Order: sequence, then structure tokens, then C-alpha cells
Amino acid sequence: DLARGYVFSALSGNNLGIRKRNLKVFINLMNEMCPGVDTSYSSIFMGVIFCDNRDKIQLNCAKKGLYLQVIWPLNYLGLEYTLERQMSSRILCIPLDQRYSEVDVRHIVTVLVEELFI
Repeated sequence: DLARGYVFSALSGNNLGIRKRNLKVFINLMNEMCPGVDTSYSSIFMGVIFCDNRDKIQLNCAKKGLYLQVIWPLNYLGLEYTLERQMSSRILCIPLDQRYSEVDVRHIVTVLVEELFI
């Protein structure tokens, strides 16, 4: 199955070590540059933050060559899912997988922080 193959390749060989390094670099830089931003939902699959102006930040980052995907938009849910809809509208996912070097992660965080404080 495709999903199982992706997870296996992401966690095999040196890929797991690279992902762990990228996560550590991301969290350390975010804590240093944006101490109030919660990164606790981040994992070896992606960095995660929540921000009120997510769509604007995402658009401005894209203009600078940094594509931050919106994962699982839930705007179609009914009113009984208020918390889930609020989280979905504020979540910003940051790529941290094995394709990225430490220099790339530093660049990603720099661009992101610039947009967070505009």
C-alpha cells in the first residue's frame, strides 16, 4: 500500500536521522527567533505552528519560494466542530523531510519568521 511504503521509506536508513535533525533545527530556531510560537505539534513529518493570519503568511511565503501546504482543511464541517475548524484555519505545516539540508531548514525558518512579524 502506498501510504505504508511512504512511511517506511521516510523512516528507513539515513532518512530518519535527517528528519530528526531537521526537526531539532526547526524547533531550536523557532524557540530562539519566535519564543512565543508553539511548535509542540511538530514531528519528523513536518513542522507545525498555528497563526491567526495563516492564509496571508502562506501566500507571502509562496511569493518568496517557500510553499507551506494546507493539510486537511476542515471548513466544510458543521458548527458542532468549532475547535477543529478553528485549528484547521490556523494550522501551518512546514516541510522538514529528508530532502532538506540544515541550511534549507534555516532558510525556511528565516522566511517564515519574517512573515510572522510583518
